[in-house]
Amino acid sequence: MEIWDKMQSFDESYAESYYKICLKNLGKEEKEFFGPSLNMNSVDTDFFKSKGFWIAAFAGVLIIVLLVFFILWFSLLVE
Repeated sequence: MEIWDKMQSFDESYAESYYKICLKNLGKEEKEFFGPSLNMNSVDTDFFKSKGFWIAAFAGVLIIVLLVFFILWFSLLVE
């Protein structure tokens, strides 16, 4: 009952992560819980697996490289 009362003051994601850690550590030595786990779950990594992310990252790097190339090329032409 005490745990339930404490969890009422936290948001749902914090309470859920605490609940999962408690179930994971069931039967093991009790550990202190400082906050939600920092492990990246599948929802967080879906963004990095999308084609759009990699196309945008490649285009950003390519734009920078081409910009430097054209600045150097133009400066050699002017000289």
